[in-house]
Amino acid sequence: YIVGGPGDNVYGPGTAFRIIVDVGGNDVYTDLGGAFGPDGRFAVLIVDLAGNDRYEAGLPVACGAGLIGFGALVDLEGDDSYECGPVALGAGLMGEGILADLGGNDTYVTDFFGEGAGCLGHGTLVDRGGDDTYHTACYGQGFGGPAGEGILADGSGDDCYLAGFVYSHAPLLPDDNRAMSQGFGMGLRPLVAGGRGLLADFGAGNDTYRAEVFGQGGAYWYALGMLFDEAGQDCYNAAQYAQGSGIHLASGCLWDCAGDDMYISRFGPSQGAAHDLSTGMLFDGSGDDRFVSDGAQGFAINNSAALFVDMSGTDVFVSGSDGQGV
Repeated sequence: YIVGGPGDNVYGPGTAFRIIVDVGGNDVYTDLGGAFGPDGRFAVLIVDLAGNDRYEAGLPVACGAGLIGFGALVDLEGDDSYECGPVALGAGLMGEGILADLGGNDTYVTDFFGEGAGCLGHGTLVDRGGDDTYHTACYGQGFGGPAGEGILADGSGDDCYLAGFVYSHAPLLPDDNRAMSQGFGMGLRPLVAGGRGLLADFGAGNDTYRAEVFGQGGAYWYALGMLFDEAGQDCYNAAQYAQGSGIHLASGCLWDCAGDDMYISRFGPSQGAAHDLSTGMLFDGSGDDRFVSDGAQGFAINNSAALFVDMSGTDVFVSGSDGQGV
């Protein structure tokens, strides 16, 4: 057990701990592992009460992550920076992982499987407010894998969510990359059903969502994916299989309550679309919106059901009709 004072403390690699409580200061946490059951670390807790802190880890299972264990990280205030490798920042792999940041303009970066990701377990990232930035390569930002649940919940603020840019979706779209993020559920076809993923952005804020292939309230193979945004002038940008799309016996939903929003998906199915015994829905409550995609907007094929609802506003709809990418 470690109690840190009000100064700028550094917790480096090899620090032996089960619980760290730091009362203040601009602190640095480097390569501190999460809960790792195989080594007997079944429960790990870090609580930081104040300061602009930096959390960084290259090793897997860190910063509010649990592998056959329970890992939690709670930061009460400050403009904090989180930069980690795989299985981090609210990730549960056969375990439980929680990250709660209760204030400040924060930055979150993971390689894959993080920022609210669960597989055979549960992962949760909660940020109460601020202008935050999230960046993951794959499997994150509210991702539910087989027998898992992943939740990313963010309060008010102008937030930016980025996913993809690393792992190619070859051979289907070799110039784009897989995201599997931003409220996404996925199974392992054809063997294992998927889980449930949720990204929920509450309160006011002009938010940006950018993913590549698979994301933004989408699901693949016996799974459920959901993205909810309460208010603000938001922009959704994706490559394919996104924005309320269910693919292969799955259900996807994107629900935006209010604001002048922009939805762009370069290929379908997308924007309230479904393929292969699936369901997809996009619901936009109000605002002057623009929808641009190819093979999308209430588009269903192969015994599926799709729903595209735009309640009010002076809107623009642009959609191709060849179903490219299906």
